[in-house]
Parts: sequence; structure tokens; C-alpha cells
Amino acid sequence: MAESRVQNRLKQWRRYWEANFDKPWVRYLAWLDAIVIDHGLLRPLWNRPERFASNAWRGNQPSARQVRRLANKGIRTIVSLRGLGNIGASLFEIEAAEQANVTLISFRMSSRGAPRPARVDELIQLMSRIDTPVLFHCKSGADRSGFAAGVYLLVTGQGTVQDAKAQLSWRYLHFKGAKTGLLHEFFCEYERYCRQTPMAFQQWVNEVYDPVQLERQFKPAGFTSWVVDKVLRRE
Repeated sequence: MAESRVQNRLKQWRRYWEANFDKPWVRYLAWLDAIVIDHGLLRPLWNRPERFASNAWRGNQPSARQVRRLANKGIRTIVSLRGLGNIGASLFEIEAAEQANVTLISFRMSSRGAPRPARVDELIQLMSRIDTPVLFHCKSGADRSGFAAGVYLLVTGQGTVQDAKAQLSWRYLHFKGAKTGLLHEFFCEYERYCRQTPMAFQQWVNEVYDPVQLERQFKPAGFTSWVVDKVLRRE
């Protein structure tokens, strides 16, 4: 009940800030929310936008300045894997994308839990129709952006399952021992299946993959999960 009240209050704030975003004090509050509450002050220290395929990039939540820089580098589409429901950061991102003539797409995913086949298929369909070059980003650039990068490499034929798994590693601050590790285990499951029965990735997702079984098999570490959930506050 308390969490529901907080969510409703955040929605009210967002609607008010969005309607009054031209006011300096609203922009200042949104800026504080983006750099403090949403960890924007720390994000420049890791996982800056990085090209992982010939026409695709991955990263964490971009600032307005980064959106403009990416547009100058030729980025035509940004896919936010955290959605656009957060307050300050998304308002600045929306504004910057509009000013830079970059298409901004909201495609919310969770970093914890096994991806559902229908959602993975929707992501694949999205990848088939977006204008490239494209940036996939989440909050921290560690989990959901790595998962999307892995899927992109497989469906476009620009990488192997080993390359896909490498997108979810310590290099990007991905914690395989926490619940977020289910995203890495997803590709491991596909790899194990293909050793016995080679199959196209999308076909495996739609015909074989079982997220409930994957979650049942996966055993997250308690301390690592606490760090990811409570300290880093991964979404």
C-alpha cells in the first residue's frame, strides 16, 4: 500500500514537472532528481556509450549532452530499456532527443527475472524495424543494455552466442551471481540447447525456451543480490 502511494505521488510529480518543464525551478528539481536520486552524478564514471556492432551502441542513461553528442555521431534512434517513466532523467532525454531529431523509443524491461518469450520476440521485432545507428540504454548500462546487445548480435548475425554472453560481464558491472544474472543465464541456456540441437535463436525463443524453468534452476547469491537490489538499486 505504501509503495503504491509513492508510485502515485511520483506520477503526479512527473505530470506536473512535464507540464511546467519550461520553469527554471522545475528544471532545477528535475536536474537534481536526475543526478542524485537517479545516480546521474556517478554514471559518467562507467559504461559510457560504446559501439558493439557495426550500427548499434549500448550504454547507461544518457544525459542531454550525451544525446546531442550521439546525434552528431549519427545516432538516429535511442531505445530506452528502462522506459520513460522516471522523472528528471527522462524529461531531459525526451527534450534533447526532440531537439536533435533523434527518435526516442520506450521499451521497458526488467533486469531481474528471466525474460519472457513474448517480450524477447517484441524486442526482436523492434530491432528489425528501427532506423540505425541505434543506442540501447538502461539505467546503469550493465544488465538490460547488455541483454539487448546480445540479442541484437544474434538476430543480425553480427555475433555468436559467446559474443552475446560477453555483453553481460564484469566489464560492464554486470553481476552474474545476483538475480540480474538470469539475463546472462538466458544465453547460456540457448548455448546448452544448441550443443545438442542447433536451432536459430528466434525459433528457440518461441518454441523451446522456458523462463519458469530457467528461474527454477538459477540460484542467486544472497549478498550479491543485496548489493544489486539495495545499494545499486538496479531496476
